[in-house]
Amino acid sequence: MRRYFMSILFGCLLTTGTPAQEFINTDKSRATVNLEAFYPGTHSPAQWKGDSLKAAITDSLTVVFVYDARGLCESEIFICPGDMLFTRQLEKILGKTKYQWKRLNENQFVSRFEDGLLLEISPEPPQRLFTVIRTGWTREIYELLLKQE
Repeated sequence: MRRYFMSILFGCLLTTGTPAQEFINTDKSRATVNLEAFYPGTHSPAQWKGDSLKAAITDSLTVVFVYDARGLCESEIFICPGDMLFTRQLEKILGKTKYQWKRLNENQFVSRFEDGLLLEISPEPPQRLFTVIRTGWTREIYELLLKQE
């Protein structure tokens, strides 16, 4: 019975939504409102530290939003304690066809040029994390990156 309960609980944790890229370029003044809209009933209150907003979405997923000097979100960091949840969250993000993610190498993916996003995977445990970053690449730089894949 305990095993059955743990399976259901773990399954619920895996279905937590991951709106990566949705916060990029959003205004800092709307951060907590956006957080509640995308992650209703967040596990714990979000905490500001400088220009970063950290939120424990579940016991197994923490998200950090980093804002630039203009107050716009420039990156989203997703932190997962284990490989299975990490892989699941990463697949959800890369599965968003709108961004047309392309692999650059084993640790980096790039979105279509119009979105200007880079996804970087941290290669080392103990915590597994990946970051979605807003870039300022020109079309030429973007094309060069794709040619190197």
